[in-house]
Amino acid sequence: MAPPKQPETPETQAFTKDLERLYDNDDNKFFYKHMLRAVSDQLQQHRQGKLKDNTITLLNVKSQPVKIVLDPSEPTIWKDTRCNHGDRGEGPYIYYRTIQNMLCRRDMTSFDRRQAYLPLVVLFPQAPDHTHESDSPTGSGAPFAAAELRAVLRSERAEFEQSEHWAQLRAQLKAHRPALGKVDGVVAFACGTLTKGGKGCRKDKYATAQHALVLSLRAQLAKIKQQRGLRQGIRRALRGSAAAGSDAAVECCAQDPGYTAADEKVLKEEGVQVLRDPDGFVRVGRDSFVVSISPNSPVQQIIADLVCPAAIIQYQFEEMVNGPKAVYCGDPASSRVLRMIAEKYETVELKDHKYLRPIVMYIRREGK
Repeated sequence: MAPPKQPETPETQAFTKDLERLYDNDDNKFFYKHMLRAVSDQLQQHRQGKLKDNTITLLNVKSQPVKIVLDPSEPTIWKDTRCNHGDRGEGPYIYYRTIQNMLCRRDMTSFDRRQAYLPLVVLFPQAPDHTHESDSPTGSGAPFAAAELRAVLRSERAEFEQSEHWAQLRAQLKAHRPALGKVDGVVAFACGTLTKGGKGCRKDKYATAQHALVLSLRAQLAKIKQQRGLRQGIRRALRGSAAAGSDAAVECCAQDPGYTAADEKVLKEEGVQVLRDPDGFVRVGRDSFVVSISPNSPVQQIIADLVCPAAIIQYQFEEMVNGPKAVYCGDPASSRVLRMIAEKYETVELKDHKYLRPIVMYIRREGK
């Protein structure tokens, strides 16, 4: 159960008003790459046993430092209220706070003003409030081994590329060649672990379908980039870089804390670089194509602060599912997200796919 919302006081009311003021100004970034790199560097030092005093320093949205001791026995005011998708490992892990949680503070057991301004914290796993049925070990089946997984993924991709969904998506990608010709990478978030779903478990179909989408998308974007290169004098070939038309012309990386060693091995064989959190966010640039269908973290809000990528595929907006009022959603939209989409992107409706959920594509308009 989520902790009860703390009673309002003059201090919390002033905090809420100030936070709303900060968020209403798009120039006040809550997430930025320098901050994420600093967190990544400190977590790497912790894993290597080199973090001074085992203490990580975070910056809140008012640029105030907040120090956190990375010790699971240390008391914390934080409560990660999201569904447990089995993606937190042994910790520590990054818990990204939605603007909705920052405003209502349901993830805080007591109010601390400086910490309340934090857009992210670093936590150790807590006892889960609940899990999804498909995350339960009961009846989940034996996990795939790497050799089986490789065959399953390739079979799923072949099946996906015969679907009406892919036919329509590929046609839309071709129709938007001018906007997509400069895409240099696909960055995928939270596509799910391929191995832990287990044979016969519904969950693994969602994960393999998302990875099939990512791989097919990368290949099609590479063809579009080749055509653009040919029209401009086959510049890549003259520089002696990746062969024109190869998938290597468009890099592909994926970030999901739930990935296993078998996942990483198979994805590497398919040309996908697996990145630790938060390095996927750092990798996203203006020429990236982002795929983020059902993440358990506020990818929409983070990307809106970091950069406007060339294109995005994500779950379509549904007010009480992932809209600004979806307080309990792990990846809700916000006023800032909606402004970015409305002002800078063309919306392309996509056909339904049984294992991809209702998704939509956004392509950045020229000059935006």
